[in-house]
Amino acid sequence: MRRYGTTSKAGLALLLAVGLAAPAPGGAGSVSAAGAAANAIVDGKPVVFAEAVPVIQAGRMLVPARALLEAMGARMAWDPDARIVTATMQEAKGGGTVLKLKIGSPYVQRTLTDASGKTSDYVVKLDVAAQLLSDSTMIPLRASAELTGHALEWRQASKTAVISQPDAGAAQEMTFKQYALSGELFRLSNEEIEVFFRTNDLRARHGKTKPFALNAKLSLVAWLKSADMGEQGYFDHESPTYGDPFEMMRDEGIQFRAGAENIAAGHETPQAVVAGWERSPGHLANMLGDYAQIGIGYAYYTDSDYHSYWTQQFIGP
Repeated sequence: MRRYGTTSKAGLALLLAVGLAAPAPGGAGSVSAAGAAANAIVDGKPVVFAEAVPVIQAGRMLVPARALLEAMGARMAWDPDARIVTATMQEAKGGGTVLKLKIGSPYVQRTLTDASGKTSDYVVKLDVAAQLLSDSTMIPLRASAELTGHALEWRQASKTAVISQPDAGAAQEMTFKQYALSGELFRLSNEEIEVFFRTNDLRARHGKTKPFALNAKLSLVAWLKSADMGEQGYFDHESPTYGDPFEMMRDEGIQFRAGAENIAAGHETPQAVVAGWERSPGHLANMLGDYAQIGIGYAYYTDSDYHSYWTQQFIGP
């Protein structure tokens, strides 16, 4: 049985929530071969996946990213240290799309630039993570079309994907979940990003129509709080190192008019910690609050009392 809001021994879980109107200064699945080789036709030109055999994972076909995205006009870059693939696509009329995918992560950073130069960043959740197979980066076929604003038609008989520019004025539907993002997505762990998506799922279940945006800089503050609890062996909103959550935010240059914090310890997975917070009225109130952005921090310490430490920080409006 779990207990909440206490300082019990290891193996139990703790939850604590705080909220404050604080004025800021200055205002898995199996993998299999796809059977026969899959091909693609991009804007009327055939592309054959010769570098690696497409595979099916969790019902999605994964294809070599370089062959497909370069055929769609992208410039590809690979960061072997971070294991991040970047695809940059420029449009003739101005603007473009930049995609960042990390091997082993189902999340994508999607940056859209319009003809005037204005950029908008998003975090997208795919149902299959990018994979490194036979030295080739493999990505979901449908996602690569949707993320770049293309239309896709799958012809089962010939196992061919027909990818084309959409009709003028037609907006392509995004079947994957996408939310606004501030900052660099892959400064966060998969666990932290999953808590973000589960929190927005929770808001939708409770009738909230406006999702949170993910703030990477605020997530760093939340991570510092989680790490401090694990290293210092305490469980409280008041940090002996950084002070209260609002002092931490201001010291890191975060501007806000209202803020809140949820913390938890001892929960082993994103699913477990969000479910625990949902069962607590105070934590649920913060997750359903009229804040605009959220940061998530997760830290794990083998030698600490609770091992897993989680922090949600909210700012807005």
